[in-house]
Amino acid sequence: MIVQASRNALLLWFMHLIPSLLPFMILSNYLILRGTLFTHVKPRIYCLLVGHLCGYPMGARTTGELLRQNYLTQQEAEQLMAGCNLPSPAFIIAFTMTETLHAPAFILPGLVLLYAANYAVYRMYGAWHKLPPHAATGKVPQPRLRSRIQSLDQAIVDGFATMNRICGYLILCSILLAVLSKLFSLWGTGDPLFLSLIEMTNGVKLIAASSLPDSSRVTLALSCISFGGLCTIAQIKGMLLGTSLSVKSCILFQCIHAALTYILCRLFFILIQFFI
Repeated sequence: MIVQASRNALLLWFMHLIPSLLPFMILSNYLILRGTLFTHVKPRIYCLLVGHLCGYPMGARTTGELLRQNYLTQQEAEQLMAGCNLPSPAFIIAFTMTETLHAPAFILPGLVLLYAANYAVYRMYGAWHKLPPHAATGKVPQPRLRSRIQSLDQAIVDGFATMNRICGYLILCSILLAVLSKLFSLWGTGDPLFLSLIEMTNGVKLIAASSLPDSSRVTLALSCISFGGLCTIAQIKGMLLGTSLSVKSCILFQCIHAALTYILCRLFFILIQFFI
């Protein structure tokens, strides 16, 4: 059981995560190390773009790295953590809605509702913790004086180190999920849906296999990936090592994001039933 769970986690990491994350990690590392990107693009905008396009845990990784390099202030980074940690569009469209839930009709509404909930969390943090005027246009450090090949080499090394860390967390959480599933099956209770909170990929599969109606499965699946699962939280914590950013606030943001996604999805399906 443990061996099979580890094998499945490695297969997921090798077949899906490396192709979808590693190239973006290397490119992002290279741009940050060269230091010339932020003469044209604000660091905050770059973090949000990376988080929204690449998904977990790239938003946290980019925010943490730019904070270490003094491209971001502490308060800017804290607000970004409320808005850059979410699943990628490719994961939502291809894996969640199409391959697993078989609900392509809800792709566009799902994207709109999930990203609207994320934007609401980001704006709520900004409303409660207003950035001082100097922080929004803080000084950008001068570009690093290193050659292109040195930057590329370091970017590749850092990218693979990050992927190895993600792999380790994925294996541990997959083993935990397999052990708990086995225990519940021995007790004759089946796989309870709260196990979906451990790791979101297996969580979506668990929700899709349930006997719930389509609207409930879509709602729970989108809420699950909005939270990200304990595995994603562990990855984010690993990305923030060496910074003063707290993973506790990140957990709070993810919980609020999941709750808002659930509420918006329920309202959406209620309105559909009302008008159809």
